Amino acid sequence: MKQPITNDEIINHLERTPFIPHPALRNAHAQTLIGTFIRRRFKLVIENTEARIFDIAPGVQVLAHCSWQKDRASKPTLLIVHGMEGSTESRYMLGTAEKALEAGYNVVRVNFRNCGGTEHLTPTLYHAGLTDDIRQTVAELIERDGLSEIYLAGFSLGGNVVLKLAGEYGEKIPPQIRGVAAVSPSIEGYTGAAPAARRRFLFREAVKYPFSARGRPQSISASHSRAACQRNFAVFAVSRADSRRSLPRDFFPICDILRHFATSSREPFRDSARRRSEASPNNYPMSWRGW
Repeated sequence: MKQPITNDEIINHLERTPFIPHPALRNAHAQTLIGTFIRRRFKLVIENTEARIFDIAPGVQVLAHCSWQKDRASKPTLLIVHGMEGSTESRYMLGTAEKALEAGYNVVRVNFRNCGGTEHLTPTLYHAGLTDDIRQTVAELIERDGLSEIYLAGFSLGGNVVLKLAGEYGEKIPPQIRGVAAVSPSIEGYTGAAPAARRRFLFREAVKYPFSARGRPQSISASHSRAACQRNFAVFAVSRADSRRSLPRDFFPICDILRHFATSSREPFRDSARRRSEASPNNYPMSWRGW
């Protein structure tokens, strides 16, 4: 088994290979804007991707997109999880997949439930503390595909999920999982769920899954979307949305929203995660354990 890379080794590597921008893109704002005008190409991903459905629970499935090397079982596998309102087709997901394929990795890009146009695959919604989607996907990759070297990587909300999953595994983490990486993970769920911070997200989710008086999803026409949004989510706050839609119905009368968001983050599992992971803030490159 490969030995984990230490923090000092990562820092030394980054110091030896500093980022040097193109002479025309030395300005940080220019680097931000150039991606809008010059799109990256993902040749390897486009030529080598297959859709696959993973069964998570009765009536719940998620859609993943897999890119395999020849003799997949003998190659390491990178499982990538997107952030809030993302999908397997997000540019950062495709870019990371392209780099991993070039490096000889299998790549599995996973949609959280009801993301990436998969509302028909599940009656429930994803949230920052829901690790079942990734846990069951990993289990199938190990049991069905015989993969022996898997690395988990998540962006933002996905970063919280993979770190939380590592903590939930604790000492019982499958030996096939060799490392976990997180880019800009949401460490404290409630702090990140400030009122009015996610209006676009809540409106779109309200349109997709308006709830009746009994708390059951029901479909509506687009002409009624704004009225449904106003009826179901008068206060645009992620905390209110999760408390009304993500928690079990019988939990509502006694739920403590603060406790819900605290336990949905990876923070309570920080000390129980036995496998080393690497968390990267916005302005630092992703660091890999075991690469």
